[in-house]
Amino acid sequence: MKKILKVLKWFGITIVSIIVLFIVYALIRPESTFDAPYPEIAASNDSTLIARGKYLVYGPAHCAYCHAPASEFQRVEAGEIVTLSGGNIFVLPVGKIHVPNITSDETTGIGSFKDGELARTLRYGVKRNGHALLDFMPFYDISDRDLTAIISYLRTEPAVNNPVPENEWNFMGRIVDALGMFKPSGDGIFLLHLHQIQLLNMVNILQAVLPIAEVVILNAI
Repeated sequence: MKKILKVLKWFGITIVSIIVLFIVYALIRPESTFDAPYPEIAASNDSTLIARGKYLVYGPAHCAYCHAPASEFQRVEAGEIVTLSGGNIFVLPVGKIHVPNITSDETTGIGSFKDGELARTLRYGVKRNGHALLDFMPFYDISDRDLTAIISYLRTEPAVNNPVPENEWNFMGRIVDALGMFKPSGDGIFLLHLHQIQLLNMVNILQAVLPIAEVVILNAI
């Protein structure tokens, strides 16, 4: 019996060691990067297309509901046009998500972005730096015309200097990223929801496993 307990003890220590090593790896590794093509999209000065983009940004695409300051949400609901200077924070189980400034400011907004970079972000969910966007924009299958319209309208947004920090991943977020759960969802709405479900399932699993690992470590000590 003692031999069995000894084996179980060392087995538990081995498993916990593997978990600890993985956690260390997750905490020190850089955020995952991805590659995606740059759509051949160019902003237009066509007033009809810009009007279409404005309709999408403040309507079906729901851009304004995230990128407008929280203090302006009531105005958005009332159909008013507000600046899309970002700054909102979504607190999720994986960390704090900071909504970016998408005005034409070249320093803190998208003024320095190429049309293709913006198109890639909107269509494939890959940011300028190669990091994956979380799935807050469910229109990856948008047509070239509507994608052009949105970018054309955003180019008309007055510049607002409003620095927004990068997303802040917590311990759980880094683990999820290390497991490859943060992925661009540019293949359509089905994969968008599939990745969200996978992410939530993984968070639930980790929340259940980590307390057990802690107990095993304490008993081993």
